[in-house]
Amino acid sequence: MSRRTDVFDARAFTIEFDRISNTLTSSCYLSKISDPTVPSANSEVSALWDTGATHSCISVITAQRLGLEPVGTISAMGAHGNRQVNTYLVNLWLPNQVCIEGLFVVEAILDTFNCLIGMDIINLGDFAISNQEQKTVFTFRMPSLQRFDFVREAQTEQ
Repeated sequence: MSRRTDVFDARAFTIEFDRISNTLTSSCYLSKISDPTVPSANSEVSALWDTGATHSCISVITAQRLGLEPVGTISAMGAHGNRQVNTYLVNLWLPNQVCIEGLFVVEAILDTFNCLIGMDIINLGDFAISNQEQKTVFTFRMPSLQRFDFVREAQTEQ
């Protein structure tokens, strides 16, 4: 499946798929919390956007590759059951180069992706999904600038 990413300003990005997609994916960059510099290409990871996840997660392999040290452990409930997992503090750069510094992430078993973007990040802005013309498009911006209400919009058009 091909995908196009458009970055329109320093706060927003749009990702367009060439068909209906049942997963919302992007790239992002991760670095140690002690490293405030813009990350290099080798810190790019694949990310799944998941509105069903309360916290963002990273894979064990990603934590090891970045040389992250756990800041603690928590009991986490997920698709693989309830278990004790490591937690980390990272800097995360979204596709629009906005950095979320000191992000608390949870270690997770992620088979296909290196990072899971949860509601802790999605709640920082506006997030919308469209499937017009059988092509999935999702867009995100920080901070939130608009309230979306399709019912009100339809009533206004009548």
